[in-house]
Amino acid sequence: MAEKSEPKNEMELNIDIFTTEKNLVSDLLEKENPSKGDETEMSGGFTVKYPKMQPIKKAGEEEGIKIAISFLRNVGAIVVANWIWDKIKDKDIKKLIIEREVVEKEEGEVKEVIKEKIEKEFG
Repeated sequence: MAEKSEPKNEMELNIDIFTTEKNLVSDLLEKENPSKGDETEMSGGFTVKYPKMQPIKKAGEEEGIKIAISFLRNVGAIVVANWIWDKIKDKDIKKLIIEREVVEKEEGEVKEVIKEKIEKEFG
């Protein structure tokens, strides 16, 4: 008989943002001149990471930014979704990818996709 696996208690949500905004990484990490590998603990109970591995920028294209948001099971999906939306809503986002799914930059869709990804991960 197969043993039932324990539910996950921690998740990392990977987000790729393609933008022309030069200060978006600083805004996301809430720090001046962040470096690859930096991370910031947010008051909502989650951590935003700026991984060392970033998308390759081709000449003439917008900048690609990868962030990872890690949080425990007890942090509500809506807290993470609202935080992300607040950070990108007024930005010039060309393409948004959440956990390998291309998402339109619309409040309802961004929040719904994040909520679905979190619920799927935590079960």
